[in-house]
Amino acid sequence: MTSIDLTNHNMATAAPKKSGVSFLGITINHSSNLIFLSQVAFACLYGGCTTFERAYNHHADGIVPFEVDQMLVHLFLSLFVFVGLGFLAVQSEKYTWQAVGYSLALATTAVQWSILMIGFWDRGRETRLDDSGSWQPIYLDFSSLKNSLYIAAGVLVGYQALAGRVSFAQAYVVAFFQTFFQTAVYLIAIELLVLDARGTMFVHLFGATFGLFASLAICTKTTRDVANQPRSAEAGAFGLLGLAVLFVTFPVFNIGNLDYFLGRLVSTPDLAPLAFRGYFNTIMSMAASVAVAFLVSKANNNGTKFALYQIQTPAIAGGVVIAATGYYLRNPYGAILAGAVAGLVAVWAQTQLTPILAKVNIHDTNGVLGAFFFPGFIGAISSAIAAARATPAQDFAPIQLASLILDGRDPKVQGGYQVGFGLVCLGFGILAGLFTGAIVNLPLCESRSTSNVNDADEWDVEAAAVSINPVVAEKHATPAAAEAPAATTA
Repeated sequence: MTSIDLTNHNMATAAPKKSGVSFLGITINHSSNLIFLSQVAFACLYGGCTTFERAYNHHADGIVPFEVDQMLVHLFLSLFVFVGLGFLAVQSEKYTWQAVGYSLALATTAVQWSILMIGFWDRGRETRLDDSGSWQPIYLDFSSLKNSLYIAAGVLVGYQALAGRVSFAQAYVVAFFQTFFQTAVYLIAIELLVLDARGTMFVHLFGATFGLFASLAICTKTTRDVANQPRSAEAGAFGLLGLAVLFVTFPVFNIGNLDYFLGRLVSTPDLAPLAFRGYFNTIMSMAASVAVAFLVSKANNNGTKFALYQIQTPAIAGGVVIAATGYYLRNPYGAILAGAVAGLVAVWAQTQLTPILAKVNIHDTNGVLGAFFFPGFIGAISSAIAAARATPAQDFAPIQLASLILDGRDPKVQGGYQVGFGLVCLGFGILAGLFTGAIVNLPLCESRSTSNVNDADEWDVEAAAVSINPVVAEKHATPAAAEAPAATTA
């Protein structure tokens, strides 16, 4: 029997099975086709349909101020989307990489696509209103960037209901369709003169509804829900990081596009009092929801230990519920009560209602139902109540009141519009989610026979566990070879 060389034994791994067609050494599959075609389309559309706002062109008259404040707002919105919502999606050791990695890919694509879609909807609206028939280019400015992040946030809210159960191609197609529908809902809010600048309804309620019903159409069977998925200390740490980032950035998210939204609805609005009320009330509401989430979590476990998954997503419910109402409240006690109710309902929904819905194939891996759906619905109702009660006696200046009660409507009529738009987001989210779920079940989107997807299915986790540096690999492999008894020839 001859001797066996064990030097590179630790480096031996099974070659991954190729998926797709090889061309010039490159394997082409559905995922690569979708990415390639989308980026080519974006390059063509941006080249032919967009230009920078006149103030940012090289031939602009005068000196354009360096807008540091707008850059800081954009920075906080980016942290909210890419870090906060991205890491919040980490709830299981089985799909940690794809939760963060797919969130990055989907959000960046949604940013590119949503700027174009909002511009197209805007140009169509303007052409219809002025009857000129001319089609102006899409002007790019800070509002374009900020609005795109609100749409991307809604896309990630929807993805959190699907994380761990869809392939990359499926998630990519879902993001494209959701961006299309969500930008339409955003423009409906402006068309109906509904005050939802901070996205309680068009981001959180619509995104959660879309994701849950897309899950119903996509996933016919699963073994994962919020209560039984395998967890690890690393996944929990990433989830808590996302929660901490959301707590810091949510107040900015709730006022980030107030100037754009109200600027489209009323002339010269006085934003400073409204922005400060919204910012302060968001902090108070989230603080209450975090406290109540910790309280209820320990109570659910006989007062012994906290359950991470019961805290990770419900703790942000306070930021969602106060988004459309924070402007109206003239005292923070209302925000504290709203946040406490949202935290309580969120934990209840995640622990009691989510397992029940899983039995009818509405699966929710990341607690979207408790963190976004119910708080968004409660926020829509509370915004209607607040709008119906808004009067100059609440210390609003006339221009501030005009910013909150739009188009000269009676406050009660404005409250009706707020409820109506919430129902539009709910119904539209159901129909759009079911339609998109049916589309991505096609083989073109790499649909799978099983609805659970682990990191190892779509990420090279084995290569990450083995050093690709030959020197380091040999250093670690040599002792093992020296200790192994060499087989000799008989």
